[in-house]
Amino acid sequence: MVQRFWLFWLVTLSLGLVFAFGISWLSTATAQSAFVRSTRAQPITATNGPDRRLMNSADLTIDKRAVPAMVAAGQWLTYTIRVRNLGPAAAQNLLIRDVLVSGVNFTGTAFMDVSKGTGAHLQIVATELTGTVAVLNLNGLVTITARAFVGSAVSGSSLSNTASVTTANDSMSANNTVTIFTELSTPTATLTPMPTATLTPGVATPTFTPPVPHADLQIVKRAAPDPVVAGRPLVYTIVVKNLGPAAAKNIVVRDQLPPGVNFAGSSNISVTNGLNPGLVLLATVLTGTVHTLDHNGTITITGRTLVSPAASGATLQNSASVSASNDISLTNNSTTITTMLLNGATPTPTRTPNSPTPTPVASPAPLYLPVLKK
Repeated sequence: MVQRFWLFWLVTLSLGLVFAFGISWLSTATAQSAFVRSTRAQPITATNGPDRRLMNSADLTIDKRAVPAMVAAGQWLTYTIRVRNLGPAAAQNLLIRDVLVSGVNFTGTAFMDVSKGTGAHLQIVATELTGTVAVLNLNGLVTITARAFVGSAVSGSSLSNTASVTTANDSMSANNTVTIFTELSTPTATLTPMPTATLTPGVATPTFTPPVPHADLQIVKRAAPDPVVAGRPLVYTIVVKNLGPAAAKNIVVRDQLPPGVNFAGSSNISVTNGLNPGLVLLATVLTGTVHTLDHNGTITITGRTLVSPAASGATLQNSASVSASNDISLTNNSTTITTMLLNGATPTPTRTPNSPTPTPVASPAPLYLPVLKK
């Protein structure tokens, strides 16, 4: 009886151990199986690194504003365009374009400023503005300011204007276009000026309004080399100085080349004590612009040209001029220079091969005659 009792408990204990071991094994296997499935579901793209296509792309954004916000027919309007590169890479071969609506025209006075970029060029033809930049680095900024005139035939409630920018490696084009609207108002009536008051003894003197401060621009020009040989390069240098007393505003320098001479190679503009220089070349016409030139400030423009081999005549005449919105002394705003023209190199004596060298002939000795005394 005792043996059966112990045998019963021994069998029961063995079955309990087997059951517990089985439950533990099943739990471990289930956990391992779940762990394996979870591992396979993890994304593996993070181990591949950043997308190289995005690292080599730029992201240009453009915005624009107009001043004043309300304009009437027959008035001026100033547009400002700003293009910024959000990166991460430098933008290549930027093209900025702005076409005005019918009845509104650019006046030709425009300024382009580039920060953290190279190879800037600005051109305006009637209603179309085109700006190009070779390279604009990360966080680089292009600012274009252009004046436009609203013609008298313009009608409607507003003027719409759209500007755009494109580049060869822009990854996002959604922010490459901007359109703004400027309210168009009816011009106000012209006010008739009041007659000038007559001064009466004992009566207070009317308030005197001082005149607008004016500037005095002076332009000089030189050419090198002088004389120049047809078919050879010719470099013109223009220097503009503000004699004051006030800062000059909206300066435009213009140079029309003579027949047979064309701009070739690189030309540049530099400014001392001035803001926002710009330079536009069109075959034989150079136009330089500066927004502000302080008293004693200078503008230096170097124009590299090429004289045609077919150029004829004894001289080349070239004229340059400068203007500003507040320059009242115009006697020194233009200059003309004359450069001697040589049609081919100066000939040098030549000798036929194997021909004898000519023997120099000595000059005859002076002849002295005796003086007879009487």
